[in-house]
Amino acid sequence: MVTNRSYEYGTSPRKIKPSIKTNNAHKKAKAKAQKEKKHKAVFKLMLVSLSVITFAILLGICYRYSLINQEFKDIQGVKKEYLALQAANDQMEIGIQSQYDLTVIERYAKDKLGMQKADANQIKYLDIEKKDKVELNQNILNNNNVFQNVLDEILKVLD
Repeated sequence: MVTNRSYEYGTSPRKIKPSIKTNNAHKKAKAKAQKEKKHKAVFKLMLVSLSVITFAILLGICYRYSLINQEFKDIQGVKKEYLALQAANDQMEIGIQSQYDLTVIERYAKDKLGMQKADANQIKYLDIEKKDKVELNQNILNNNNVFQNVLDEILKVLD
């Protein structure tokens, strides 16, 4: 017959002796639970950090987009102003060209200034002979040497 040493015959229930393995397993389970708790805390911290960093990046992107949008609006405003000034400039050029039109000048001369066109007897033509003249510098003809000319000028200043 096989005897079980942990069992005693009688009315009392069997006695369980505490084993060292049970205490070590409990300590290991407790250490594992603490490690797991620590990992969960680190994970939560990393999750919160990642969320904050992501939010900051998105906020920065939105801010940059608003700056770009504002600059685009400014550029569009300047373009509109440029087109308005260009149109005003074109109108002024047309006005200036209309003032230099010969018919407008003639009408102004007749109406405002009381001028008249010249008659044939009032026109006189002059005949002027045009002659081309070239004069040579005598100093250059006499002194062909540039260094001599410079030396002469220096001596004139010193005298």
